[in-house]
Amino acid sequence: MSFQQINQEDNQRPDGKACIMVAGYDPIAFNNIKTYAASMNIDEVIEVKKDQMNNTLRQLIDHTGNVSIKAIEPAMPAIVLNAVSSAELNKFVQHFKTLKLPKCLFAMVTPTSINWKFHDLVKDLLEERAMFQKMHAEKANPNK
Repeated sequence: MSFQQINQEDNQRPDGKACIMVAGYDPIAFNNIKTYAASMNIDEVIEVKKDQMNNTLRQLIDHTGNVSIKAIEPAMPAIVLNAVSSAELNKFVQHFKTLKLPKCLFAMVTPTSINWKFHDLVKDLLEERAMFQKMHAEKANPNK
């Protein structure tokens, strides 16, 4: 994965359908996220169920994916935003904690990740999180 600095002043939405995909939350939390997204003018919130984790992000966005016999439990709740501006992403993530929901993984759909299976994206995000936690721990305790 590659990282780039978020321009918090960028209010221009990229082309595409503004939506978010949510996995790993119970129905009450999911409804809270839907209400929160609507308050930010993100009208579509797609619940990614366990039997849809093998679908690509594009299939989920376009509602063209299939359900799988093999259900995959997300290792951690995840929220993936599509076609929102950098400023909206920053605001969404910063104010998400006011919902008092369990922590989750956040991602933006990119030209590369749109073709990834949802569960592969979650797996990659978990690996990145572990790498950053290790780097942070090493920086905090350089003699260990």
